[in-house]
Amino acid sequence: MRGAFVSDSEGEYQISARRAVVLACGGFPHDMQRIARAYPHVVRGGQHLSPSPSGNTGDGVKMAEQAGGICDIRFPSAAAWMPVSKVPVGDGGFRLFPHLIDRYKPGVIAVNRWGKRFHQ
Repeated sequence: MRGAFVSDSEGEYQISARRAVVLACGGFPHDMQRIARAYPHVVRGGQHLSPSPSGNTGDGVKMAEQAGGICDIRFPSAAAWMPVSKVPVGDGGFRLFPHLIDRYKPGVIAVNRWGKRFHQ
């Protein structure tokens, strides 16, 4: 079956798909095993830094795989790349600083919390 079983307050439903289901679950920016398979620079000893929350370890992808889904990592550099600086903090650690402002112009497609597009 291609599709999903879903439920809400009125019951359960089966939703069928002709070709595939796309699960938008945030990716896997802190799943280091999957990152190493996806990005050759990590295998060569490079660092992969992501400004996304550290708890974003690909749980949605893993859940989908357990249900029979496939995470096809075949596209080179399939990511939203941006420059990120490692900024030292007082306790010997560091924080990541994403350089976003200059990356969002021109041509960004931005939406507000209601899904309405707006321009900067």
